[in-house]
Amino acid sequence: MLKNYSFKTHINPNYQTIYELKPLFIELFNDWDEDWLMGTFERHQLVHLIMAKDMSRNIVGFKLGYGVSYKTFYSWLGGVSAGHRQKGVAGKMIEIQQSWAKESNFKKITTKSMNKFREMMILNLKSGFVINGTELDESGRVKVLFEKEI
Repeated sequence: MLKNYSFKTHINPNYQTIYELKPLFIELFNDWDEDWLMGTFERHQLVHLIMAKDMSRNIVGFKLGYGVSYKTFYSWLGGVSAGHRQKGVAGKMIEIQQSWAKESNFKKITTKSMNKFREMMILNLKSGFVINGTELDESGRVKVLFEKEI
């Protein structure tokens, strides 16, 4: 199934590259807060983006993360368009991200999720992450913390 998709990695992507994510971002999260998104990039020196495209070159998935220390990489944000789920796209992006993080000398990857993203939580566990705890976000929602040694 993955032969119908291409994956491209961007290190410290520029504004134009990030802006290409806008339609998919809105589809996935019903929002596009440019200042919040770009502000996150500006606060981190090493941002890693993977884009997944279908055969028509439409962006159907993305995975964003950044280094939080010399040993820890945070897998921050991502998703796959509804019509392209359950086809291995998200799993392939996790694999690419983890390989890159390991090659870049990070020792572990952390991420967070919420119960409303159960498919992602299950994929994290299948990808070797372990649950490391929970926390409340600023809105009082419970986030599940995941960690993986690489």
